[in-house]
Amino acid sequence: MTSESAIRLPSPAEIAPDVARQLDRDGFVCLQDAVAPEWVERARAYVRRHLAANGDKFFSIIRPADEAGSPFDELVHDPKIVGLLEGVGRIACPQATFDDEVYNVLRVIAGPKGTDGSCEFHYDATVVTMLVPIFMPEGEPHNSGELLTFPNKRPYRGSVLTNLAEKALVQNKWAWDRTEQEARANLSQHMQLLHPGNLYLFWGYRTLHGNLPCAPNSLRTTLLLHHGDPHGGNALLKAVRSGRKVVENWRRTRA
Repeated sequence: MTSESAIRLPSPAEIAPDVARQLDRDGFVCLQDAVAPEWVERARAYVRRHLAANGDKFFSIIRPADEAGSPFDELVHDPKIVGLLEGVGRIACPQATFDDEVYNVLRVIAGPKGTDGSCEFHYDATVVTMLVPIFMPEGEPHNSGELLTFPNKRPYRGSVLTNLAEKALVQNKWAWDRTEQEARANLSQHMQLLHPGNLYLFWGYRTLHGNLPCAPNSLRTTLLLHHGDPHGGNALLKAVRSGRKVVENWRRTRA
């Protein structure tokens, strides 16, 4: 980890109320030039090494920040990042619990099938999501992995089972096709352009979201940070999350 922080933000206490209000109003917030270019380059070098060792394919690494000294360790554990996520999350959902560790995922789309993982719309399990672009394809519009959002589409659910049932209704092939059609009919409303060096936030639990396809042999890499459990550390949700890690480890290491 470098001695100088890669994060260029005011104190969380100073900006959290304004960020939370903007998320309630607009559903999406961009913090421009919040990440130093040097951090982006180190994160890119990490991704390139991983692809060289494991091949170009679609995969996710669960909790990459657990690797001490990695660029992801540096960013995810930065006090300004943790403070901002918890600050806006507590404003939005006072009943939520906040673990000491921010859940984090490195998501990579590479190789000949740029459609892998695209338009798989979903709600996150946590109050707030932060998206950190690392590689974004520079291809034709609407074919470069752009983020699609349906902001603040649902409230916090009082029941874990209600939440899981609702997710099952929207997280399936039939619903994905319908949601993609709705998004493409009004891309100016739903499409978010992402640029490395910026940080992006949205209410993950309340916002239905996914990404457009990438052209073949493109490279799209994002670091996702999730914080705040609206259901108070429910054991069932923790089990679902643990199962995802097993699946993603298999996907990452298979030939």
